[in-house]
Amino acid sequence: MHYAASKAGLIALSKSVAVTYAGSKIYSYSISPGCVNTKMMNSIEEQTLSNLRKEIPTGDFVDPQEIADTVIFLCSYRVKNATGSSFDINGGSYLR
Repeated sequence: MHYAASKAGLIALSKSVAVTYAGSKIYSYSISPGCVNTKMMNSIEEQTLSNLRKEIPTGDFVDPQEIADTVIFLCSYRVKNATGSSFDINGGSYLR
């Protein structure tokens, strides 16, 4: 529960920053990744990983580079009117 509450708080903070500072050309976005293929995943049993993959429509975990590419794009100022948005990068496992 603590994780969900803190994540919701950060998304709300991002939206507040977007509303407050957009007029000053300061844009705010949040990124909500699903299971990311990092070294931390190595500590999870293969059967558990297999079960997790089955719940992801794309069938695989998020590559960290996808998150980095999203951040680079959002920092490009090409999507200023998306300020306040939250981007779910999770293979379609959770859609808003």
